[in-house]
Amino acid sequence: QDSLSAVFSPRPWTPEKPEFSSRLPEAMAAVREKARYHPSIWPVSGWISKRFEKGHTGIDIAGVQEDTVRATADGVVSFTGKKGDLGLSVVLEHGKRYRTVYGHCQKLLVRKGQKVHKGQAVALLGSTGHSTGFHLHYEVWEEGKAVDPEKFLIER
Repeated sequence: QDSLSAVFSPRPWTPEKPEFSSRLPEAMAAVREKARYHPSIWPVSGWISKRFEKGHTGIDIAGVQEDTVRATADGVVSFTGKKGDLGLSVVLEHGKRYRTVYGHCQKLLVRKGQKVHKGQAVALLGSTGHSTGFHLHYEVWEEGKAVDPEKFLIER
């Protein structure tokens, strides 16, 4: 065997610290637990008809009347009802870090104080409040500040 093949021949990988591999399942469980409260799925089928910008603290997702609106993360319902220009709305609290808002709904399917899971139906898409057509106004608030929801839309 020449010196070059000795340098480039594959060697089995072993962790430098054997205790790391024993902590991996625990670490992965902690990551999965945090991910439950991180908004990451599309709240409704459709396409983005208006983006996040100054004066518009969310995105609008155009869709079909009465499509199912889903919670984008595990949380607790903190508000249901009419919310100014947003019409019928649902607000969810996701732990201490995130809050999501779902506006212009046709019908609300949850009540204040109810626990919800990621993907659970919370409303039906509508055009209530100050609206120009059937769409969901969707907001993500991180530590009290409105942030661009598109950055959170990972899974369809």
